[in-house]
Amino acid sequence: MSQVVENTCHNCGASADASASTCEYCKNPINITNFSMVTNLDSETLQNYVSSYRKEIAKTPLDIKAANALCLCFTRLRMYDRAKSILDPVIQENPEAADLLFLRAVVALEGKKAFMAKRADINSAINYLDAANMFERNPIHYQLLAYIKADFFDRKGYKIEPSSDDDRDRAKELGISSLDISTLYELLNVQK
Repeated sequence: MSQVVENTCHNCGASADASASTCEYCKNPINITNFSMVTNLDSETLQNYVSSYRKEIAKTPLDIKAANALCLCFTRLRMYDRAKSILDPVIQENPEAADLLFLRAVVALEGKKAFMAKRADINSAINYLDAANMFERNPIHYQLLAYIKADFFDRKGYKIEPSSDDDRDRAKELGISSLDISTLYELLNVQK
């Protein structure tokens, strides 16, 4: 006898087929898996997701997927301290989770331009990105490194190796798309 696996929409709570990615009732994503899924959601819908993922985190505090989704929502809502409080313990237990390390680097900047960030926050972001790259070579990681280095170090006349150009070239070699770049800047809350 085969079991029917069901999923629940994290926005409206409706049951959904396990293979579905969009809820047939509210027409929103069933699960949040990346930032582009939350960019066009209004605050009320984001709060529905936050409430749902908080309940999930309460049941399983170290769930990587729930932590990622909740922190994407918090980042979109510009609630960086809350995102940090969720990410830090999950990263502590899962230090190889590259997506969470990347998101933690974004959160370290707290929605400020890198140029305006504290040096400690810049160092923290770079360290999280270096760790993420140890586990997964992702073009978006290198693009974020390039942005941080260009906006913080290059604008202030500091030299750093590898340079912002080296990281940007690496992102291109790995196949970064223009959509990835625009999504990154939206996630950072800065103008391109």
